[in-house]
Amino acid sequence: FPVTIIGIMGSMIAEGAASDWGGILLRDEMGFGKGIYPSAFASFSIAMIISRFLGDKTLEKFGPALTVKLGGYIGGISWALSIWIALACAESYPLLALIVINAGFFIAGFGIGPMFPAYMLAASATPGVSPAVAMARVGVIGMAGYFFGPTLIGVIAEGTSLPLAMMF
Repeated sequence: FPVTIIGIMGSMIAEGAASDWGGILLRDEMGFGKGIYPSAFASFSIAMIISRFLGDKTLEKFGPALTVKLGGYIGGISWALSIWIALACAESYPLLALIVINAGFFIAGFGIGPMFPAYMLAASATPGVSPAVAMARVGVIGMAGYFFGPTLIGVIAEGTSLPLAMMF
């Protein structure tokens, strides 16, 4: 049971949401065209790659729990604020909106990047469960989040709006 909880917490909901809805947010809600609207997911992905390469040092310096908390707060707040600010200025100041939204997706990717490795580390240290089994279980549950996240965002967007769903 503890490994299942770790897997749910470490699920890759944000990654799925950024990949499936980021471009649609920029295209449909902010009016950016081809070649530009994929930039949000690109910013998110580049930041995740960088933070995962730096993740071991971060995990050693701050520990898994603090790394996850800080990354989640900083990434989540930055993502929500960037969407809110970028939408407010997209019509009048499109370049500024593009910079803000990409910065928000970058910071979110950077904050979220070390989370999955931290959860894998926690799973492998679960007493009474083989590290290989624990990590496999967390990996499968995490991947389920990658597919479940975009669906959840879509359901929330149907009831509210895509920007609000993405901020969630």
